[in-house]
Amino acid sequence: MLHRHRLAALAAGLSLAALGSGFTQAQNEQDAQTLAVQATAQGLTGQERIDFLISNMTIEEKLGQLHQMAGGRQKNLNSRLDDGEFDRVRQGKVGSYLHVAGAGPLEELQRTAVEESRTGIPLLFAMDVIHGYRTIYPVPLALAASFSDEVGQSTARIAAEEASAAGLHWTFAPMIDIARDPRWGRIVEGAGEEPYLSARMAAAQVRGYQGRDLTAPDTIIATAKHFGAYGAGEGGRDYNSADISERTLHETYLPPFHAATVEAGAGSVMVAFNDIGGVPATANAPLLQDVLRKAWSYDGLVVSDWNAVLELTNHGVAADRVGAGTLALEAGVDMEMTSGIYAQDLAEAVRGDETLQASLDDAVGHVLLAKDRLGLFDDPYAYHDTDREAAVMLSEEHRAVARDAAVKSMVLLKNENQTLPIREGAGRVALIGALADDPYSPLGSWSAQGSSGDVVTIRAGLEAALPEGVRIDYVPGADARSMPDRRDLRDAVRAAERADVAVLVIGEDWNYSGEARSRSDITLPAGQAALAEAILATDTPVVVVLMNGRPLDISSLDAEADAILETWFLGVETGPAVASVLFGEESPGGRLPASFPRRTGQVPIFMGHYPTGRPADPDLENDSSRYTDVDITPLYPFGHGLSYASFDYAGISQDTQTVGAGGTITISADVTNAGEMAADEVVQLYTRDPLATVARPVQELRGFSRVSLDPGETKTVSFKLRPEQFAYWGQEGAWRVDAGEIRWMIGSTSADIRGEGSFTIEEGVTADEPAAAIETVTTVSGGNAESEPVSVGSIDRLDPRADEVIPENAAIEKLTDDTFGWSEGPVWMPDRSEVLFSDVPGNTLYGWSEEGGLEVVLQPSGLAGEVPPAFREPGSNGLIADGPNAILMGDHGNRAIARVDLGTKERTFLAQQFEGKRFSSPNDLVRAEDGTIYFTDPPYGLQDGDESELKELDFNGVYRLSPDGTVSLIDRELTRPNGVGLSPDERTLYVAVSDPDAARLYAYDVGEDGDVTNRRVLIDLTAMVKAGEPGLPDGMAVSQSGNIWLAGPGGIHLLSPEGERLALVRTGTAAANVALTDTEDAIYITSGSFLARVKLGG
Repeated sequence: MLHRHRLAALAAGLSLAALGSGFTQAQNEQDAQTLAVQATAQGLTGQERIDFLISNMTIEEKLGQLHQMAGGRQKNLNSRLDDGEFDRVRQGKVGSYLHVAGAGPLEELQRTAVEESRTGIPLLFAMDVIHGYRTIYPVPLALAASFSDEVGQSTARIAAEEASAAGLHWTFAPMIDIARDPRWGRIVEGAGEEPYLSARMAAAQVRGYQGRDLTAPDTIIATAKHFGAYGAGEGGRDYNSADISERTLHETYLPPFHAATVEAGAGSVMVAFNDIGGVPATANAPLLQDVLRKAWSYDGLVVSDWNAVLELTNHGVAADRVGAGTLALEAGVDMEMTSGIYAQDLAEAVRGDETLQASLDDAVGHVLLAKDRLGLFDDPYAYHDTDREAAVMLSEEHRAVARDAAVKSMVLLKNENQTLPIREGAGRVALIGALADDPYSPLGSWSAQGSSGDVVTIRAGLEAALPEGVRIDYVPGADARSMPDRRDLRDAVRAAERADVAVLVIGEDWNYSGEARSRSDITLPAGQAALAEAILATDTPVVVVLMNGRPLDISSLDAEADAILETWFLGVETGPAVASVLFGEESPGGRLPASFPRRTGQVPIFMGHYPTGRPADPDLENDSSRYTDVDITPLYPFGHGLSYASFDYAGISQDTQTVGAGGTITISADVTNAGEMAADEVVQLYTRDPLATVARPVQELRGFSRVSLDPGETKTVSFKLRPEQFAYWGQEGAWRVDAGEIRWMIGSTSADIRGEGSFTIEEGVTADEPAAAIETVTTVSGGNAESEPVSVGSIDRLDPRADEVIPENAAIEKLTDDTFGWSEGPVWMPDRSEVLFSDVPGNTLYGWSEEGGLEVVLQPSGLAGEVPPAFREPGSNGLIADGPNAILMGDHGNRAIARVDLGTKERTFLAQQFEGKRFSSPNDLVRAEDGTIYFTDPPYGLQDGDESELKELDFNGVYRLSPDGTVSLIDRELTRPNGVGLSPDERTLYVAVSDPDAARLYAYDVGEDGDVTNRRVLIDLTAMVKAGEPGLPDGMAVSQSGNIWLAGPGGIHLLSPEGERLALVRTGTAAANVALTDTEDAIYITSGSFLARVKLGG
């Protein structure tokens, strides 16, 4: 495997033969070097390197960078990688491959591009990793049913870990098209009908795929697709025209894309197949240039869909291949997938057209920027570790994530007479339906490298988890795609009649939904309907388990079945997940992300429709907007879902009656589990603007929170909103917020409203982002203080001295859900009896206490207003207390060391620059007794890190801020200085370095005069990073005895003052930082997306 030392040698002009003989040969001539090596030799990085490459490339080489080839087929990867393909790579005619995989095979292809082409530009390897690579988890529509950002992010994270290990850099996911017509087959790939829910799932999945640092080799570029309005195709037919208004486009179909790109930083956008009002998206300059590039300041990679550039001729807007390619390039399509028009047909057109040349250079710049953001110019072989590939696939940890997601994605649609759960002593259960024993359908469409052999079927799952006094008789009854013969139907009916309860597994098989899988009739397939009719005619109680990729017309099932459980396509852990719900180990808690119609003729059907001039009236004597033959309402509305528990709502309130510009309103409810088993409730907040200059929807989702509650437990759920979240696209073609009344409704579903109220926006304001894309600040507090905490991870005791610090029975308590983008900087505030911590990308400062649970303390915690795309992490990072009610912080967004009074919210900047240049993003800090502050300034807050156009200092420094405000540089030679700490006597300064190739904790001597000298390595943890342990050296806390608690690979390391490893607190995810209480009776840990604690006992 070729790594950085070999690349450095190439940059120095040494041949590969010289590498093998001790670097004894002379330098090669510069013209023998690739362009990329020349750029490295000149010390060029980032945009300077990109500009150098573009200025030295031929037109043909530029066009080659825009060409994505299929290196195989979806189910036959790498099959087209013959000698001809390697020659095309050598000639610079390809920039990317899809339908390829494998750390080993792709290393050879990458080596050819990097070392044998004239440019030396690495390739991008891509695949449709939609809901898992090898560990297949629930389809995206099912994930949306979880109503959980955590589920969306955690599943995307394991997909990225596996795909990247297989040599892939790029996935064409998430699909975030709003879908309001379930006839459309691709509804299975998105988050359903509602823009706010889709926006939250979009941002979560992007963060999961891309991680915190795209240069890390376990991350991949996410793609927000399909831009835009692909889900609005007429008649639910795939690829069809979307003839929609500008208002509908901006309010309904674009918010998830804004959340994915502007908020979460998706590295690429895929353009849709369809036309919008006759203009194909692939040639839609107003959409791609005016909205995406200009209004949203997006600088990522825009790619076409499969063959879509050529299909402009079918649309009738281009006469030939050259015309199609010209339209797409001018519109802003950077990379063309598979049709080859850019590379094969555009060279002469570009050569004679300066405007087209400028478009070409822009496109190449976006492609090279994506490769640079992945770190491929510095280490093109980072994704080709065959040992990691072998270790990570389908691991037990990944299967556990998939199983948890499957449990949380199921929706209980009906449960008469407490038919479910099936408990001990239930007797004989007839399991009926071929889908119950089908290992293929649970994988769903777009299953990447998932295998039916990895799937635990429903039958296998139930048989492995039978409660005492329960037996199963299985009969297939009917195949999902054919009518049952009389014998099979008779056997199924007999099994049902003999049973105490029948579990009927029916629906669609995997191939009924997905691309080009639209259906005109969304009732059950005929054979499944016939089987259902026969079983429901028996006197036996029937539990229907649905397996399907879209909302269905199941009115007949609703009328006759005793219980209906929607399971979608749940992935490899289908069986254990379904068994845990049917047998009552888990209570179902999912909610519908799309409405179920009573009849196919109702579609499209969705919650957020307009009221019309004659709102629906059930009285047929009155002419109104309804049907004469069926109720206008859906069979199951958006947000519907039952539980084995019941939930009471009380204390429903709002904290103000009026909201001014820049103000907020908080709406709260106390939710109690009134049932007999632990269960999740999804608290949902809806709003309506009753009077505007245009008609507004009757209901819009503006907040949700999935809350876990023990029996009798009560928690308070609060939603904080601001006026911009009620903006609409005005007739003037811009966002506006009107003064006036806003109504709100809080409840368990869109139809089960438990409380409502209203408030007044005092004055109209303008807005600059889609209302549905703005995240509502949601907090959950209270609960049973005496309830057993959730334990995670484990504690490795590496030295007997650890027992003096960590009690024998110590456990890692998970104090919050995985709700934060990246939690950081905990600090214990003794006067508040509360730990404060940062969600850095979420731009929020939280507090947690035993009495009050989780609360928002400061929002925004860093940069105020709309966050520019150049900021990846705009919030606060490291924190230290400054008296009873104030903190000092590393303020990423404002690029400063700041002090914030938590009472008045007043922010004072203590340091923002060094020698006249702005800091990048001050990170962690520690304060000495005399008031001196030591802090680090890595580039983590900036979108492009060291390559950001905002970065003014050409190093990442460690600094001292004196009490008089003087800033002094301590060290400029560390690549990624991060955490910082002081020994109890303040004579030793510790600095952690988050460089995967030099993952170390350094120590410095601090003299009596304040001079900091003698940098030395206290401990080197690089080997643990290379072994695949999650995390890098990061934040720290130093005890009064001098022991160091250091966030690092694997978790929190307990080190002696000499750097000896005493213990490792494994949290299971990358740990960011740690804080000690004032009495040292506990440590608080920010670990990725959650807050944890270990009690030490003082």
